[in-house]
Amino acid sequence: MLRNKFEWVQILQVPMTFIFCAFIDLFMYIFSWLHPQAYYQHILVLLIGCICMGIGVTCQLLGRVVILPGEGLVNAIATHCKLDFGKIKVIFDWSLVAIAGGLSLYYFGTIEGIREGTLVSAFATGLLVKFFMNMLLKFRVKRFGQLRQQYKMEKLKSKGNKV
Repeated sequence: MLRNKFEWVQILQVPMTFIFCAFIDLFMYIFSWLHPQAYYQHILVLLIGCICMGIGVTCQLLGRVVILPGEGLVNAIATHCKLDFGKIKVIFDWSLVAIAGGLSLYYFGTIEGIREGTLVSAFATGLLVKFFMNMLLKFRVKRFGQLRQQYKMEKLKSKGNKV
């Protein structure tokens, strides 16, 4: 028997990972027509992908929905150590790139599969999450303040009408 909501979150991570993978395959199929030729086009597609990833991770965190295991580990470290999620995300992604590079050197004698895009993505995703979190939290705080002020004004008007 499940005792709390955190057990539900742990159980839901596995099916959510499969759903996330299905969406990756779907969008790879949708954008299969896209074949950038020039180097700047590759960089543009990379940056668009990093922005989309940053927005997606930010929405996961702010929405407090089931967080995928990669971001879940980063979020657990950031929450436990009371550190910034974006900084921990950059460190985590760079550590994964370093491990992949080390394994590649060990097994192949050269670095395979790691190029500029991997390095930019490992650096940019965490910074973009930090940027979007700050931007959306400022918007949310501002909007919440406006709603609170509007509620107070309506309450004062209703009291004035009753007297």
